Order: sequence, then structure tokens, then C-alpha cells
Amino acid sequence: MGIKQLKLKSREVEELQDTAIELGTYTLLGSDGQQIDQGKYLVVWKEQNGQWRLHQDIWNTSLPAPAQ
Repeated sequence: MGIKQLKLKSREVEELQDTAIELGTYTLLGSDGQQIDQGKYLVVWKEQNGQWRLHQDIWNTSLPAPAQ
């Protein structure tokens, strides 16, 4: 089993001069189409020479940790 598809949904983008902050949600699907994970992400974009480039990225799952 592995990751077959990543779905991203941007919820909010705020631009501050040469920096933009994007908040969103993600879903990971396995090769059988089953959901493997879902959660939230935050991306900081920087504009350089007229192009937006990923500067920093962080994400976390919304699923509970497995019982131990």
C-alpha cells in the first residue's frame, strides 16, 4: 500500500507584500482509493523575480493517534 493521490483544498490566502500565507486541508488516498490520512496545512510563499516560490510548509494530521 502506498500513497496514490494527494488532494489539497486551499481555505484562505493572505498576501503581505512579497509574502503570502496559505491555509488549507489535505486528504491522502491509497492505491485502493481508501483514505489514509487527512489534516491541515500552512504554506508560506515568497515572491522572487515575479514568481511565487514555496518558502516554508507545515502540516499535521487531524486523525487521532493510534492506541498503544
